[in-house]
Amino acid sequence: MTEVLPTYHIIGGGLSGLMCAKFLKMHNPKVKVALYEASSQIGGKLSSYYYPPWMMNLDNATHMILSSQKIMRQFVHDDEWHKSVLFAQMPEVNLSVSPEENQEVLLKSLCRGSIENISPKLRNSLQRFYFSSKKTMPKFYTTCGNLNTRIVNLLAPFADVITYDCELKKMQVMKGRVYGLLFNQGRIKLGKNDRVILALDNAETSALLALPKLQSTSSLSVNYYTSQTIFFPHGASFIGLQGGIADWIVVNPNLITAFIYDYCQEFSTYDKLALKIWSEIAQIRGVNSGFTPSYKVNVFTDTGIKIDDANNALRPDNALSKYDNVFICGDWTMKDYPCCMETAALSAQRAVRAAYKAKLK
Repeated sequence: MTEVLPTYHIIGGGLSGLMCAKFLKMHNPKVKVALYEASSQIGGKLSSYYYPPWMMNLDNATHMILSSQKIMRQFVHDDEWHKSVLFAQMPEVNLSVSPEENQEVLLKSLCRGSIENISPKLRNSLQRFYFSSKKTMPKFYTTCGNLNTRIVNLLAPFADVITYDCELKKMQVMKGRVYGLLFNQGRIKLGKNDRVILALDNAETSALLALPKLQSTSSLSVNYYTSQTIFFPHGASFIGLQGGIADWIVVNPNLITAFIYDYCQEFSTYDKLALKIWSEIAQIRGVNSGFTPSYKVNVFTDTGIKIDDANNALRPDNALSKYDNVFICGDWTMKDYPCCMETAALSAQRAVRAAYKAKLK
């Protein structure tokens, strides 16, 4: 008798969902992978869009990839790594090129949050990994309006079918397993060997599976369009700030992006915030800036989850759910890991392995 291969239903078209599709096909190219996305495009925060006023593409969020990240570094070519990292102690603008002396800036970037909100256990683990004397400092790469071409468009073909504007409302359950998926577009009946992978954020997954709701972090980025190339000391492409308004400044041709983690409403308007950050940029460059270039502010209310002890303890220990044919992934599901692209990819790898090994009743 011919074996009936299962269909894998991936709910969510962000990075973790797209990476699930890739890992599933790598394991067995013959299985069917169906991906469902609640919005009109896949990628989520990991996507780009065209911004007409500047006639260029912008990323929904700025992401860093490190050479030490085994999965995500595959999306970067060798000649694209930036080695010029600069650190600035504000407001005196004391400059340093030593990552070892600026560990807190790097950890804040890796964990998308303030140092105070990082579990001591996780902090020590990351410090050992990135700053061990036996390891060299990682090289950096940042996306610049190319998330779609760099990552999203490369992963999309691994899904056999992608259904857009398709939001999962409810899962129909009987005897410990899900037999039907109720979407806003209708119902899908699952075959007895089918698996479901929920590649959703914590809030959406907790509503479906009654899991604990975790505290989330917020972030903000300011993109500045520059008609001329802007240069920083030491030819820096990345500037980490301590004691400044911005946490990181990333330099690209015609575009400078400043971003802040755990942003608190310190300014009455985003205009005042953007002006203040531009003054910091001018200080670091050692120039008197007579005007502020055109800028665009992006606010993200759910950048990731706080990874302090309380939240970290509530994160899942594995990719399993209370239903034997449903599995979970996303950076928030990985206890003792920072919330970043590499963690999202690792969670997809773990979920796929669990789904393949599962013995359905």
